[in-house]
Amino acid sequence: MFFLVIILGCRGNEKTNYEDNIIEIPTDQDNDGYVLEEDCDDSNSEIKPDAEEICDGIDNDCDGDIDTDDSSVDLSTTRTYYQDSDGDGFGDPGVTVMSCDLPAGYVIDNSDCDDADEDINPSAEEICDGADNDCDGTIDVGATDAITWYADTDGDGYGDTASTVLECEAPTGYVSDNADCDDSDAAINPDGEEVCDGADNDCDGTIDVGATDAITWYADTDGDGEGDSTVTVKECSAPSGYVANDTDCDDTNRLVNVLATEICDGIDNDCDGDIDTDDSSIDLSTTRTYYEDTDGDGFGDISASVESCDMPEGYVTDDTDCDDTESSINPDADEYCDGVDNNCDGTIDEPSAVDAETYYLDTDEDGYGDPSESTTSCVELEGYVLSDEDCDDDDMAINPESDEYCDGVDTDCDGILDNDDAIDADTFYLDEDGDGYGLDGSDSRACDTPDGYTDLAGDCDDEDRWVYPGAPELCDSIDNDCNSLIDDEVDVIPWYPDEDGDTYGVDVDPVEDCKPPGPNYTERIGDCDDTEPGVNPDAEEIWYDGVDQNCDGNDLDQDFDGYDSADHGGDDCDDLDPEVHPDAEEIWYDGIDQNCDDNDLDQDGDGFDAAEYGGEDCDDLESSAYPGAETVPDNNIDEDCDGILEWGPSGDRNWETPNGNTNGTGCGCQTHRATGLFSGWVMLAALLGFARTRRRESA
Repeated sequence: MFFLVIILGCRGNEKTNYEDNIIEIPTDQDNDGYVLEEDCDDSNSEIKPDAEEICDGIDNDCDGDIDTDDSSVDLSTTRTYYQDSDGDGFGDPGVTVMSCDLPAGYVIDNSDCDDADEDINPSAEEICDGADNDCDGTIDVGATDAITWYADTDGDGYGDTASTVLECEAPTGYVSDNADCDDSDAAINPDGEEVCDGADNDCDGTIDVGATDAITWYADTDGDGEGDSTVTVKECSAPSGYVANDTDCDDTNRLVNVLATEICDGIDNDCDGDIDTDDSSIDLSTTRTYYEDTDGDGFGDISASVESCDMPEGYVTDDTDCDDTESSINPDADEYCDGVDNNCDGTIDEPSAVDAETYYLDTDEDGYGDPSESTTSCVELEGYVLSDEDCDDDDMAINPESDEYCDGVDTDCDGILDNDDAIDADTFYLDEDGDGYGLDGSDSRACDTPDGYTDLAGDCDDEDRWVYPGAPELCDSIDNDCNSLIDDEVDVIPWYPDEDGDTYGVDVDPVEDCKPPGPNYTERIGDCDDTEPGVNPDAEEIWYDGVDQNCDGNDLDQDFDGYDSADHGGDDCDDLDPEVHPDAEEIWYDGIDQNCDDNDLDQDGDGFDAAEYGGEDCDDLESSAYPGAETVPDNNIDEDCDGILEWGPSGDRNWETPNGNTNGTGCGCQTHRATGLFSGWVMLAALLGFARTRRRESA
C-alpha cells in the first residue's frame, strides 16, 4: 500500500499524447450521398450537387450561384416580368421575361397601353388630346379638362343650367353660357328687355323690376295723401306707401300739406313756399307780443307793443325798460351814485352802486377801521372810516402808526409779531455752518434768535463748521481758531521719502512737519525698493521672478514651509503644498513624495518598489527581501522573491536545495516529492486505524 501511494503521487502530473494515432473518417451528416467536401450544406439533404435550382435565395445545386437564370432553374418557381421602356411603372404586356428576381427595366405590372410614352398609363389623367391617356380603351372620355356645355333649346345663344354634357367639343344644340332662365322662349334671356308683363324678361332674378314701361311713384311716408318728390320708385304698379302726386313739402309731418292752415311755428304748413306769413291764412292764436325798443338797449317799452309770428325790427320780447329814451338806463345797467334809478329796480343810489365806497367801523376812534366790520354807501357814515388797517379795533394804541415792541403783540398791525423793527429788538449774526458763530456784517435785528442765526460774531469762515473762534487748531493750512494764524500750536509727525509714489517710503531722512512737505512723502515705511512702484508691502507677490514684490524677504517659498522651490534652486519638490518638503513624514504608496526623496513605493529602501504597487519587491517591509537577493536557509523569508522558501524544516511545503534546484531524483514531477510522501503516510495511518476498528466491531 505504501508503494502504491507513492506511485499515485508521482503519476498526478504525467500526460499521455494520442494525437499521432487519430484517424479522420469523412462524414455525410444529411445522408444525401455527398460528403462535407462536396456538399455545400451538409445539414440539408435537399441541397446537394445534383439538386435542381429553384427561386428561394439558396444555392440549391452547390454550383456557387444563387437563383441563376439558366437551364438549371425550375421555371415553375420563376415569375413573369414586363418591360417598362418609358419608366412610368407600368409594363408592356407584349415584352416579357421569366426570372427569379426583378430585372432592371422591368416591372410586375402589364397594363401599359403605350410603353413609349411615360404620360400614358393606367394612372394618368385623361385629357382632351385625342389619345387614350389612362389606357381604359376610350379616347377623351372623362377628360379632366373637358368643358361643360348647356342645352340651348330656344336658340337664343343662352343655355339651360339644368341640361348639361361634359365634352371636349360642343355638341350640336349646346352652348357654353348657362344664363338662360327660360330656354323655351327666345325673347327671355340676359339680353332681353324687361317690361311690365309679369315675367323676368332679362333673367336678373326679378320680375318687372326696371321695366322700360314702368310708372314713377312718390313716397307718402306721413300718409297724408301727398307724395315726396325726392323719394321715387319706378314700378309697374303703385307700391305700398307711394302715391302718384309729389305735392308734399314735408313728408315726415302729416299736418304739413297743401290743405293745412299756416300757424306761427317756423314751418311752411300749407306748402305755399312762405313760412309764418302775416296774411289771412295765419292762425292769430299762435302769434306773440313784441315791445318797441327805441333806445336799442335790448329792453322794450311796455306801452308800445305789436302781435306777430316773428319779431319785427326795433322790437324785443322784454318790456322792463323804465326809460326807453336812454340806453344806459335798463335792468342790466350798473347803479351809480348819481341820483338816477340806473337799473330800473325802483330805488336810487342804493349801496350796491358800482361807485359806492366801503366804510369800516372805527370803534376805538383811532382813525383806522375794523376790516371785518364794513358797509358800502354813496354817502359818508358816522362812526365809520375808509381805512381797514386796524388789527385791534378795541385798543386805540394798536394801529399802523404805533411803534413795535418785543411784547408778543402786533402793535403796528403789519401782520408780524415782534419783527426786526421793534424798538427793543437784539442783533443776531448769520451762522450758515452751525458752529455757533456768525460772520461780522451778516447781522440782523430780531426779538428772538432766528433760525440759522447766533448772537456771537467773529467767525472767519462761515462755510466750515470746524472753523470758529477758540476752535482746535489743525494741521490743514487753515486758521481754524480765527486768530489770524495758520497751523499754530499743532503736533508734527515724521514724513518719509516716497520716490516711486506707492505710499510706502524708506526709513531715511524723515522730515518733521504737521503735513507732507511735498508730493513724494508718506507716513508709512517698509518699502524695500523705492524706485519701483510695484514693490511695496501691499503688492501681490509674483513668485520665482527674482523680485520680492511684497518686501517680506521671500520669493522662492510659495507654500511657506521653510524650503525654497526645487525648480528654482531649493529643496522643496512641491512648493504649492506645505505638507511636502525634505523634513516631511512620508506617507507610503499614496502617489505623493512627501519628503522629496523621489521614493513613494520602496518603504524598506532596498531599491525595489513594492509588488502590490507595480514593483518587484515581494516584502517591502523587509530590506533583505528583493529580486536577486542572497538566500538564507531556514529563516522563513523568501529573500529572492521567487515564491519559494529556502531550505527549511521538514514541515515546510515549499523548499529548494541550496543550489536552487528542486529536491527530486527523476520523477519528473514539478510538485515536491516530500508532499507526496507525507500524503502517503497520512493515508496509510488512516487505513490501519480503519482496520483495527473493524476488528473490534467483529469481536
